[in-house]
Amino acid sequence: MNHYNFVRMKKYLFVILCLVSTILSSQDETKSSSIDIGINVTSVLSSFSGNGSFLEASDFPMSLRIKNGNKIIRFGLGLTGSNSEFFDNITFAFRESSEHEAYGRIGFELENPIDDKWIFYWGMDGIAHYKSDKVRILNAFNSLISNRVIGVGGGFLAGLKFYINEKLYVSTEATLYFLQNFNRRSESGQSDSVINTESQTFSLQPPLFIYLNYAF
Repeated sequence: MNHYNFVRMKKYLFVILCLVSTILSSQDETKSSSIDIGINVTSVLSSFSGNGSFLEASDFPMSLRIKNGNKIIRFGLGLTGSNSEFFDNITFAFRESSEHEAYGRIGFELENPIDDKWIFYWGMDGIAHYKSDKVRILNAFNSLISNRVIGVGGGFLAGLKFYINEKLYVSTEATLYFLQNFNRRSESGQSDSVINTESQTFSLQPPLFIYLNYAF
């Protein structure tokens, strides 16, 4: 990634953090402080119908909320990775491959209670994405093909919380995210080349995922 793209990424993150800080500092404290841990249990529930599957990194399997009165900062994290090696019978060479992906988010929530059990909330997230996949071909050239994607962006969210008791609640939300991606493809060995490109990604996610949350 060149210096110009790096500066653009820093500007995106700075704007998002300023918005979070400004909005949270203007809210009244109306509820007690807590740290809420959430787990995306959608795949567990769907497994009962035989449709269970592992969550992707972009599904944010883990979430964390830090609440101070009515001020809520939220975090999300998703990680996936794999490494493998095999013998290619076509080229008669060993291949080593690895793929890693990570999503992170930081944002804020504003709650509007409906009744004692239900709470409507809305807010904004800042998103960071990193993906890397590499293939090394062990032959006379020892070629290495590498693809890397770094994305930064964010968007809006709206959701519902249902409190089972004072500490335990479930939540679901809809999100609208935008990502600016910086892509880099490189190849070394038999030939050397580096290609840098950019792309944009929009995603509108309906409230399909269910989180089980516990407030400490």
